Amino acid sequence: MEAPRKVYLVGEEKVGKTALARALAQTGEPFPEQYKTTVGPPRTLTVASDSSIVIMDCAGQLRHRATTLSALKEATGVLLVIDLSRAESFKETVDQEWARHLTTALGGSLSKVLLLGNKSDLAASSDQRQVSDEEARAFVAKHNMLGYLEVSAKTQSGLVEALATIKQAL
Repeated sequence: MEAPRKVYLVGEEKVGKTALARALAQTGEPFPEQYKTTVGPPRTLTVASDSSIVIMDCAGQLRHRATTLSALKEATGVLLVIDLSRAESFKETVDQEWARHLTTALGGSLSKVLLLGNKSDLAASSDQRQVSDEEARAFVAKHNMLGYLEVSAKTQSGLVEALATIKQAL
């Protein structure tokens, strides 16, 4: 039997990686209304609709960055997550040099990294959107990433497309 393909969810803390992991894996768990920090090594969730793909939910805190980057050596794909309702999540993603770290961890190419703008349900309200589509797409183009999609773990908007996009790239 073929080993499952590992898709890592990475990004700054509080961007919704764990909620996205649960939604992408179709665990049936209710959307978490309270934020709970993910700590330690990546958690594994198998995608219910395709058991050949596992979602690896990684901690976002800086103190866990080395563990996350080390684990990425096993990645067949990466979902880099930002929070569309918090400008600092995008700024930290750029400033914390995620592209450079991912390029090193993935052997020189970001072609299998899909940028996900999470919390599109909040960003639908123009007063809550703090990251523009243009700046996210410019970041993706600058680093030759797979693409950019806006998603919502809460409403599950865009998740089918995100899973199909990353699966096609694997």
